[in-house]
Amino acid sequence: MSQYGERALVVATLFFVALIAAHTMLDFDIWFHLRAGSDILRSGAIQHRDIYSETASGREWINHEWLSQVLFAVIYSLGGVAGLILFKVLLITASYGMIFYIARTSTARFLTVLFALCSIILSEKRLLIRPEVFTLFFVALYLLLMMESPKKKGRLVYFFPVLQAVWTNLHGYSLIGIGMVTLFLFDQLFRRLRVVILSVSAGDDVPEGAWLGQLVMVWLATVAAGCIGPYGYHQLLYPLGRIYHAARHTGMVGRHISELKPFYEGHLVHAHYVYKRELLHFLALGAAASFIADIRRMRLDLLFFFLFVFWLSVSMMRHIALFSLVAVMVTGHNLEGYFRQNREVCARRSMRIGSAICIGMSLCILVAGTGWIVGNGYLTDIFSHNKLGLGLSPVTYPEGALTFLLGEKKERVLFNNLSLGGYILWRGYPSFRPFIDGRTELYETDIFPEYIEACSDDEAYGRLLSSYQIDTVLLHHGLEDSLIPLRYLYREGWNLVYLDDTACIFEKPTPTATRQATEGAHRDLSLLDTSAITVKYFGMRKRAFPIGYLSLGRFFTIIKQYDNAIFFYEEAQKIAPGLALIYHELGTLWVLQGDYAVAGAYFQQAIGRDPANPASHYNLARCYLIEGRYNDARDELLKTLRLDGHFAQARDELAALSFRGGGGKENDE
Repeated sequence: MSQYGERALVVATLFFVALIAAHTMLDFDIWFHLRAGSDILRSGAIQHRDIYSETASGREWINHEWLSQVLFAVIYSLGGVAGLILFKVLLITASYGMIFYIARTSTARFLTVLFALCSIILSEKRLLIRPEVFTLFFVALYLLLMMESPKKKGRLVYFFPVLQAVWTNLHGYSLIGIGMVTLFLFDQLFRRLRVVILSVSAGDDVPEGAWLGQLVMVWLATVAAGCIGPYGYHQLLYPLGRIYHAARHTGMVGRHISELKPFYEGHLVHAHYVYKRELLHFLALGAAASFIADIRRMRLDLLFFFLFVFWLSVSMMRHIALFSLVAVMVTGHNLEGYFRQNREVCARRSMRIGSAICIGMSLCILVAGTGWIVGNGYLTDIFSHNKLGLGLSPVTYPEGALTFLLGEKKERVLFNNLSLGGYILWRGYPSFRPFIDGRTELYETDIFPEYIEACSDDEAYGRLLSSYQIDTVLLHHGLEDSLIPLRYLYREGWNLVYLDDTACIFEKPTPTATRQATEGAHRDLSLLDTSAITVKYFGMRKRAFPIGYLSLGRFFTIIKQYDNAIFFYEEAQKIAPGLALIYHELGTLWVLQGDYAVAGAYFQQAIGRDPANPASHYNLARCYLIEGRYNDARDELLKTLRLDGHFAQARDELAALSFRGGGGKENDE
């Protein structure tokens, strides 16, 4: 390939990176950062104690991301949501652009392009508008300086203290920067020691290494720069304190927040992301192979840092983007070193064929992936419902619910989902404050355990509402932690005062009022007419995504409004007829209504679209059991256990069938 062809391939790769990153805003935490940043700009002061939360107000709070928040607030004031998304795209594209500054030889670039494409695909769920995007950029920049400094006789190391002073105030992971400089220092000292030993052994003069003394001074300055900020050394040590606190409290937060769970556990739960495990393995093995290929010049600092971020990524899913970027950067560096030292290898016919294969695979990924992204194919699943664009993600934020609450102009003591806390702060503060938000460090010792217990047990939820004198509940009815609260509020007769395709609001009934069942609330709001629901009351827009309709279907299932639930599931079916989850939910609905033949037909359709879902096979087996079709039930139970050997209910049902005598006789009556 010509030089122009190489450049075109690199530009196309970076364009693909930008496309992956340029999706509609989906993150909840960004709204809190915007609120805090706006308040800092307005007041000119950085808070040391919380003022935003209903339950944690007055507690000590190290706002270690204050500079990120200020930058986000400024960008939002100038360019809105589109400005934030474009800023994120710029940072991520620049981070990946540094890779191709490192990999300069043709063969190294061809291989690196393939690794970069796999890396960005693996990372796409974590490319959020959060302070951690600065950490991605600074890690890439630090790696570039570490790789290039020995070639420049150490002149580049003077950037480390300046960069560290900025990074420390952008994100709590800035301690990684000091760790990287430390590894770099030890690697250079080790190399210097090796040169001295070899020179002395050979009786030669020891070459000069004066810049190592400068590197030690730079390291000290970098550590000191990590303390520059409103919280001093506490800001530098914040990540260590969080690790200690999490261990002391048995990882309560990590067990219940998906991004803090181990990578393998999370992707086993969401089986449709299994391919990402294979991408992780590909990147890890590729990086390991590149270290082995360039073993004579292997950099110990890069090796240990790569192992560290690999451990981080498998320990917590939130670090997967960091690992992906580091893996492709060290791979590019190692390949560049190997091919530069072994130019004759590049000329071999086998290597030319290998390069051509890499180019072909990369072009296939670029063409197919670009079409998939532009057509919103890669992000339009039920769990991701964002798309290519520069606006807000549909059916994500409770915009209508907050508008309703603000229009009421009443003092409220609010309970909300943890995920909604940041958006409530942005729209609702200071009129009302959230019960809990994404700053888990403020809540993990007491409020967060109470919250988790309340969302798992009806009685605990009732106690929490009473203890905190909650009079208003705002829930995103598509979230798992809304299930128990919705059931409790329906059962206890709380008044449904607002409902749309994202959220619902319940108010505590007055002591003098009689119990208002949800049917009564429906009469008051004219919700029994499904055409009125979608047009008059909800004001729902026709969606390209089924999540809003599925969320409403689930809501009406919980409050036992089965006709309305079926209506919304069927609307979702029109949008996404191939989505197995819709048929599974419809089958569950018909089970609740006692029609097992119809339910079984829906479960069969769900299996036809997703044969690897053990829950659909198990539920179909339950329908067969009730209908007396024992042999069919036994077959489905066996399929369930083949898919999930730990499915306890399936094992118990199969044991009961065997006890009957090998499956029993079919009841054809």
